[in-house]
Amino acid sequence: PVLIVGLPRTGTTLLQRVLACDPSFYSMPWWESRYPVPFPGEDLKAPTERIERARGEVKVMVEAMPKLMAIHPMNADEADEEGMLTEHSFRASFNAYAHVPSYMDWLHSTDETPTYEFLKRGLKFLQWQKRQRGIVANRWVLKAPHHLLRMELVLKMFPGIQVIQTHRDPVDTIPSIASFIDTLWHIYSSTVDSKAVGQEWSALMARAFRHAMQARANSPQSFMDVRFIDTVKNPLEVVRAIYAFAGRTLTPEAEARMSHWIEDNRRESRAAHDYQPEQFGLSAQQLQRDFADYRQRYIETPQ
Repeated sequence: PVLIVGLPRTGTTLLQRVLACDPSFYSMPWWESRYPVPFPGEDLKAPTERIERARGEVKVMVEAMPKLMAIHPMNADEADEEGMLTEHSFRASFNAYAHVPSYMDWLHSTDETPTYEFLKRGLKFLQWQKRQRGIVANRWVLKAPHHLLRMELVLKMFPGIQVIQTHRDPVDTIPSIASFIDTLWHIYSSTVDSKAVGQEWSALMARAFRHAMQARANSPQSFMDVRFIDTVKNPLEVVRAIYAFAGRTLTPEAEARMSHWIEDNRRESRAAHDYQPEQFGLSAQQLQRDFADYRQRYIETPQ
């Protein structure tokens, strides 16, 4: 696969969905990760019931928490994170939905190889189904921030994988992530400690960066860096650089599809995402301290 990783709120969704416009890439829309197995009696060429059920779930989530769309554009038909596929293995980042510290402590203490074996098998199963529907590509484009905590395992399980790491100052992104997770927790609970959200996810992402930086040191040729500001200002230039890195050809037809998607999904078409770091017990000074190594390497003196 070509894998996009980075903190949430660093342009990973935009990049994945733009690349997914190229039919030479396989991608996994939200409905497929949510319902990867055909329903009884389903025509493999027409998974209509699964798609409609997923669309209904997205509709309910957005109705329950309307500001979700300002943070992460939910769409059952668009490419999304394969982290939801691994949820079917019962080994996943369920702390995106609820405060479950004992479960996350257990998860981080286990060998997560079975999770990635499940993911690889699931992608093969979905690829087989796509071919029944006449969809034939030659490479997957994947995206999930939680891979940052597991990069050594990702590199082992997917030999030859090429990783696009997105970068934005954690001083800006961590409070935004906390706001996003706080919103998700509020969908499923009436009692949410917003400061616990900030503390948990700030510590988690700091650990993720330390792990990812070590993995990069062991396999530097597998990584390409992309700055958030470049993705926002010049997405097609970033795409062209990714294709050069991945040794792929960007056809005029694929680029036209991408341009059309970008035009139809401009950030200003959605409501503003408003929050304050203090809501989540965070401060610029603390974030500068906790992410000092990462900021020095990729923000203050970018590669």
